[in-house]
Order: sequence, then C-alpha cells, then structure tokens
Amino acid sequence: MSNSMLKFKFGLRSRLGLIPGTSRLEVKDLELRKEYEEFLHYKDSGEYKRFQELEDIVNSQDFADRIKETRKQRFRDTEAYTRLAEYREKKKSPEFKGYFRITSSKEFNDFKRLENSTEIKEFEELERYVRSGEFKAVKKLKFNDSEEWQKYREYKRLSQTPEVKDYFKIKHSGSYKALKELEGSKKLSHFEELHDLVSSSEFIVMKKTLSSKEFKETPEYAKYQEYLALKSEPDIKAYQKIQDDKAFANFRMLENSSELEKLLQLEKFVNSPDFRNAKKEFELRKAAELHKLNDYKTLKKSVKIKAYYKIKNSGDLDYYYRLQNSPELEKYLGLENYINSQEFKETKALMESRDRFKKSAEYRQLQEYRELKNSSRLKWYNKLKNSDKFDELKKWKLVFVDDFPGGELDKSKWLTSFYWGNKLISQGYSLAGDRHLYTESGNSHVENSHLRLTTKKEPATGQAWDESIGFFPKDFEYTSALVNTGESFRQKYGAFEAKVRMRAAPSVFHAFWMLSDRAVPHIDIFRFSGQKKNSIELNNYWQTGNETGQLHHDSNTIGGIDFSKGFFIFRFEWYPDKMVWKINNTVIRKEYRGVPQEPMYILFSSGVEGDQNGAGLPTSFDIDWVRCFELVEEPGKAGSHK
Repeated sequence: MSNSMLKFKFGLRSRLGLIPGTSRLEVKDLELRKEYEEFLHYKDSGEYKRFQELEDIVNSQDFADRIKETRKQRFRDTEAYTRLAEYREKKKSPEFKGYFRITSSKEFNDFKRLENSTEIKEFEELERYVRSGEFKAVKKLKFNDSEEWQKYREYKRLSQTPEVKDYFKIKHSGSYKALKELEGSKKLSHFEELHDLVSSSEFIVMKKTLSSKEFKETPEYAKYQEYLALKSEPDIKAYQKIQDDKAFANFRMLENSSELEKLLQLEKFVNSPDFRNAKKEFELRKAAELHKLNDYKTLKKSVKIKAYYKIKNSGDLDYYYRLQNSPELEKYLGLENYINSQEFKETKALMESRDRFKKSAEYRQLQEYRELKNSSRLKWYNKLKNSDKFDELKKWKLVFVDDFPGGELDKSKWLTSFYWGNKLISQGYSLAGDRHLYTESGNSHVENSHLRLTTKKEPATGQAWDESIGFFPKDFEYTSALVNTGESFRQKYGAFEAKVRMRAAPSVFHAFWMLSDRAVPHIDIFRFSGQKKNSIELNNYWQTGNETGQLHHDSNTIGGIDFSKGFFIFRFEWYPDKMVWKINNTVIRKEYRGVPQEPMYILFSSGVEGDQNGAGLPTSFDIDWVRCFELVEEPGKAGSHK
C-alpha cells in the first residue's frame, strides 16, 4: 500500500473515530503481554510437561502392547504367582519342614540356652575323661607307677651320667670361678681383640716379611708385646686352660640346656616336702579323679541334659544348622514376607478380578491423559499455540525501557544535552539558528512518572554551534530541553516507541527522532508544530555515497487528528530493507529508500520556531514511557517483515 493511501486511510479512520484510543490500546497490549506470559508459563509448567509425557506414552506401540498384555494376562502368568509357587515348594521340602519343626519346639529354646554353655562343656569334658584310657589307667595306678616316683627315678639316672658329673666338677672348680670373674671384662675383651690381631693372616705375613728391626718399629709390634704380657697373667692362663679342657666343652654343651634345666628341676623336686608327701597326695588325687565319675553319672541323669541330647541327636538339628543364616533361608523368608504382604494380596486380587485393566497403571495413565487433554487450560494453550496471536510479540525482544519511576531522571540512561556537546566541550549547546538554549537541568524533570520537557520564554546565555566557525557564546531569548541515549543505548534495526503528550503553543515544536554520529542519517519518528496541531511530520534524511555524497530528504505530513489532546503512542520499526511509522498501532508510513545501515540513538526535544513572541509559553512535552526492541527472527519466519 502506498504512503498516500496510508495517509488517506489514517485521515479517514481519524474522522470516523476508528483510531484506537491510547488507554484502550495500552490495556489491550498489557492484557496481550500478560496472556503471553501465562502462555509461556504454561508451556514450561509441570502440567504441560506431564501431558506431553503421557501423550508420548499412550500413543506408543509399547503402551498399546502393554494394554493388550494386561487384558489377556492371568494370575498364573505373573511374577507374583511364580514366587508363590516357589514358596510353596520350599515349604513342603524336608529341609524346611525339619527346620521349622525344631525351631518351633520348646525343647529347642532350652537347647539354644545350653548350647556352648559352661554346664554342657563341663559335662562333655567329664564324659570324655571317664571314657578315656587315661581314666581307666588312673583306677589301676599305684604310687610306684606315679609321676612323682618316675621323676625320682629319672633324677637318679640323670645325676649319674658322665656329662653331668663333668659339669658339676667344672662348676665347682677354681678355674671356672676365675673364668666367671674374667668373662665380660674389658681385659678379656681386649685380650681377645689382640689375639684376633696376632692370629690374623695380615699380621703373620707382616711378621715374616719384615726384619726384626723393622717389625719392632711398627704399631703392631707394641700390640704383640701387650698380647704376650696379658697371655702370661694367671687369670688369662686359667681362662685358656679351662677353654682347652675337653670336659669344659661338655660343660658348655650342658650349660643352659633343657637337660640340665630338667635335672635341676628334678633335684629341687626330690628334695622338696612335696616329694616326701607325694604318696599321700597321690592317694588323695586318685580319689578325686574317681569322684569325677560320680559327678558324670549324676549330670547324665538330669532332665536338662537328657532334653539337650535329645535335640542334639535329632535329624532336624542338621536341617537347622544347614539353613540357619543361609541364602536359602533368607530367600524363603523373603518369599514368605512377600506372600503375606498387601502388595501380593492386591496383585492376586487384581489379577483374579474381571476389572483388572481398570486397576492397572496403564489405565491410570490413560485416565490422567484424558483428563489433561480435556482441561480448559490445555485447550486454551493449544488454541493459542496454533494461532498467530503472539506472532508480533515473538518478533521483538525488549532491550531498553524507561517509565521514569521515582522523582529524578536516570542519568545512566539519558544525556540532557547533545551527544557531541557532552563529548567535545562537556556541556550543552544549541545550533546557531536556534532561538532557544537547551539547558542541562532547568527544563527537564520527572513528575508523576512522566519526563517533562518544558519550553520557557526567558533570557539565557550559552554555547551555540555554527558549522563554519564552531562553538561560540550566544544570548538566547528562550530555554528548552533535549534528552538522548547517545552514550547509553544505540541499536541497528529494531522497534522504538514512546507514549507522549504534546501541549500546543504556536511557537513551539516537539520531536521524537533518531541520529547516528553524523548529521545524517536522521529520522524524525514525528515532529509536531504548535502552529499545526492537527498534523505531524515524518522525516527521513540520508546521504548517498560517502560523506560528500548527495543529501536526500523525504517528508510526509499526517493529519486528521488533534495531536495536542491526550497521549499518543508513536512507534518506529526499522528493518534492514524498510522503515514503518505507526501511531497507536496504526501504520501511517512505509519507506524503502534511505534505510540506515548503522546504529542510531533516540532523542526527545522541544524548541522555539517562528516568531510568535513567546505565545502560549511556558508549555511542555511529556513522555510517559520509552521502549526499544530488537528484531527476533523465528525459525521459518525469516523475512516476514517484508
């Protein structure tokens, strides 16, 4: 549709009152966004995920096969029946019958209490003893057969051996006494070191090799003389004499031997009162051993012992030991617990029921799926999913927003002077031809969540810019305001919109526009003049070629409505290959020429035009909110803006 047709259509709709009201449009937009948020929330909800999961399940071949299997299955086909049959088979076996027969008897409890008890151990020990050959021998023993008498005879035999006689001969000799005194002494240790030296092959070779005179001059000679002196001393002579005695070799063999130790022990024993009283004690001990037989007979007749051995000698006890703590018993008890469980009873009742399918997990899944499928929320979601209701929202991603909360302008978002003035001279300026000075604070403020730009008739001095001479000071008759996002936000392509109210004064204009770093490209989303309050201008300035290329300007004037009455929403959509202007969601212009291809930022400004001597001042330009969006191309919808 041509721009002239769009202009005509807008004018006609305006006269007929068909342009959507701003408040109504905002409410409708809010409701749409809210519904879209609910739509997205439901898409990620557990209910929807559960529906998708169930839909995959109930529409699968596996689910159909399971339903078919459930309908034809009988109790005999189930794992529960298999476990029941296994339990019954085990229960009938001799092993398990014997196990439970013995464990359920009263005697078995008594048996377990007595098993490994001191009482049983003592009885069995007595029984082994009275049945042993040892006990039979005790009954026949006489004192001459006793251990004590045998020790005496052994002592006599050992004490008469030549080795023992030699041992005590050496033991009581003076040479042995000298030996004991010398043993372990430093003197003997030193003598043995010297003996080792003079006996060594090195020493013998040295003595033979060297002359007598040379040998006497060596350190070894002194040690040799010391060795000879020690060797001649009486205690060393006695030590060597006893070492050379053959009887001493027997002494050393017997000393600390078990044989000698045994002899000494026997000697001690035969000279002790114990040996003298041996016969008397032997008779007493024999009587005590015979008394054990009476103890054994008494215990054997007791009821407890009889009951204990009745269980112990039964065949069932073998079953008990075989099964107790075994994997087989553990499995049996597990089967028994399962057979007596509510789960088994319910499974058996279910499989024997004619309505078993209605009690199956598949039936419950199917019912849950049908309930979800018929829910109003899912029907609402599916209806929206297959519609284009949110297509426009999906196209755009919000990247910049300001609805001016609080009482001050957010300086992190907005400059209150031209971008290049802040960049080059760190202050605001106006153009040389302007009659108003853009102040940095006095003419812009936030009130009731609105940014208000005010134009006043008042003198002011500030910087002006002339392309030929640069910045210079100038006196102005008026003051006004300008804000922009030159430092905080720039974007290539997207949607840029604002809700604004323009109060009319014959000498004042209000504008919502866009710039890059140069004078062009320059887009007027709208320019409103108080002299023509029933119309707005839509301008596009661009340049072909390089910076010296030809300048172009396209302008459209849209009329048919009083733009000074109330708020309007102006929106500019910028695509790679076209631009679209909208008022209250109504398209008023499309442009395919001069589409900018570099990032731009947004500006809002007011100013004085013409010569009306300040008529209608002060006046204001109110911005309720500003929103900027990135274009998001959905899969399969690329190029949908064309």
